[in-house]
Amino acid sequence: MSVASHAVARLNAVHLTAAGAAVAGVTAGTAGIALAAAGGAFTVASIVTDGVSLVKTLGHLDGLEVIQSAGNQDCQPLVNTGSPASDHAFINDKVLPWIIHQKKQKAAKKAVSTVGLGLLTGGHRVLRAAYKKARGTKGRKRNWYAHVFARHTITCRCKLAEWTVSELFSPEDYRAIREMNSDQAGDRIATKMKSV
Repeated sequence: MSVASHAVARLNAVHLTAAGAAVAGVTAGTAGIALAAAGGAFTVASIVTDGVSLVKTLGHLDGLEVIQSAGNQDCQPLVNTGSPASDHAFINDKVLPWIIHQKKQKAAKKAVSTVGLGLLTGGHRVLRAAYKKARGTKGRKRNWYAHVFARHTITCRCKLAEWTVSELFSPEDYRAIREMNSDQAGDRIATKMKSV
């Protein structure tokens, strides 16, 4: 190969390398823009979803606080199981205030997420779940409260239980839950008692 043809070949290689780098740069830049746009769209969708959830949670919170302010409603046992009066008092004094507390926490988290800080609440949720799992307390109180609540809902005609379950779900769901066994009803009710 002559010196001239070697120089031309080398110049072509340099141009091809530069062209390849330019194409790679444009591709990476386009991918970066596409990723940024997708991330932005995801963030906007997240904010909207969290906003809708916040409005619903605030509605449930208002309803639960009205139920709480109505005071301790009488209930009538349908079957002779356990002690319905002590379950009723426990629900009125412990479970309902705890559910309200959980809903307030959820509303606060959703409010933070609606201003674009969802990563903070997501990170907090992950760390808290890991901490509770490590301690062996994850979901323990919620499940216990839900199963006491379910037992009472199934075994009594109780306005406190009816109104609370109807607020968390719907009146139709309340009637369906009353037809379940205590374990099924407890598991179902527990899903609505989370702070997330």
